[in-house]
Amino acid sequence: MIDTSCDRCGTCCRKGGPALHLQDLSLIQSGALRYADLVTLRRGELAYDEARGEVIPLQQELIKLRGALRGSWTCMFFMPAELGCRIYNSRLQECRALSCKDTSGILAMYEKDRLTRVDVLRDKPDLLALVAAHEESCPYDSLPELGPKMRGNKDAAEKMLEMVQLDLSFRQVVRERANIPEADMDFLFGRPLAETINRMYGLKVVRGNEGLELAPVRKAV
Repeated sequence: MIDTSCDRCGTCCRKGGPALHLQDLSLIQSGALRYADLVTLRRGELAYDEARGEVIPLQQELIKLRGALRGSWTCMFFMPAELGCRIYNSRLQECRALSCKDTSGILAMYEKDRLTRVDVLRDKPDLLALVAAHEESCPYDSLPELGPKMRGNKDAAEKMLEMVQLDLSFRQVVRERANIPEADMDFLFGRPLAETINRMYGLKVVRGNEGLELAPVRKAV
C-alpha cells in the first residue's frame, strides 16, 4: 500500500495555490473564500500546466487561489513558520486530493469540473455583464499573433499597447462607477494585460513622454 500521509514539508503550498473546482463553489457562497482571495487565469493566457510540465495557452479559464505576494504563487493561506494552512478545515478539493507520494488522485481530477466565473457569478448578472464586456474588449485571442512580433514590429507593438490601455481604462471605470474594490479585479477580469505580457513575452509596459511604451525586461545579473 502506498503511504499517502502528508510530511508537512510545505512544498505543494509553495509551488502554487490550487485551481478551484465546482465542489469548491460552496466555500465562496459561504464566505469562507472572498473574491479578493482569487485570481482568474483567462482562456488563451500562457500558464504552467502541472500535469504536462510545460507552459501552454489555457484552453479554458481557471480560477486559482491568489499568491501570498504579487508575482509569487506561494499559497496565501500557507503558514511557513508552522508549515500549516490557515483554512485547513475548509481546504479546496485539489488540496484534499494532492499527495506528493501518489499523484494519481490529483491527476484524475486535474482538468475536470473546473470552476469558472460564470459558475460563481450566476446570480449576479450585473457583474457577469462586466466580465463579458471585458472579455470582448480585451481577449487573449490576438496575443499569439502579436506577441512574437512586438519587439520588431511597430504596428504589433501599438496594437498591444492599445489593448493594454483599454484594459487599464476598463478597470478604472469599473472601479469608479461600479464601486468595485481593487482587490476583486484579478478575480473578475484576470490579471492586467500589462502584467501578463511581461511574463509571457519579457516586455514591460512603461509610461513615456507620449504615453505607454514597451521596454524589454532586464534580467538580474
